[in-house]
Amino acid sequence: MAKINNEVSGNRNIVVNGDKNTVIGFGGEMPTPTEIYRLLDAFVRLDISTDEEYELKSPAELNEKLIFNRAVKHISLFEYYADVYTSIDKVLSSEFQESEDVDLKLKRLYLQNDKVSVSVDGNIVVENGDLVLADLNDSLISSIKGDPNLNTGTFEISQEKIEVFVIGLLMRGISMCKVLQTPDGEEVQL
Repeated sequence: MAKINNEVSGNRNIVVNGDKNTVIGFGGEMPTPTEIYRLLDAFVRLDISTDEEYELKSPAELNEKLIFNRAVKHISLFEYYADVYTSIDKVLSSEFQESEDVDLKLKRLYLQNDKVSVSVDGNIVVENGDLVLADLNDSLISSIKGDPNLNTGTFEISQEKIEVFVIGLLMRGISMCKVLQTPDGEEVQL
């Protein structure tokens, strides 16, 4: 009888394992560390002011923050692309000089987003985080794609890799408390 190799080959295809049909997969093509670096560089070159202080505070757990901000549609999406966030974080912490600029630009984009509601006293009102994140996602994709230095010569980054990168970048912004509101001890509800 021939032996069947049931290992995941690492080519990011969908795989069905066992009798219970557990689906394991990765929807998009993962950008390489070099592509992540170039995409981060394209993001940093965007004309977004970073003239505010870098604020350090303890981050809320990602899913808790998504629930608090009514962005529950993004929970499974972010879980699915968690390795992209890990790769971006690795490049930012080891090779990319302007990691603080990345975080400040994400915060500025969030604060300037038309979908973010602000009360009369100037405080951000938590409403539809899914709508805010979807709008930020679209805005980031078009801004990064529009960078004339991104795809030059023989170096091309696909639309799919840009989209996957932006999901990871949004995760970075949420994790670093630059995108969405932090619960700050308030009860988290769906």
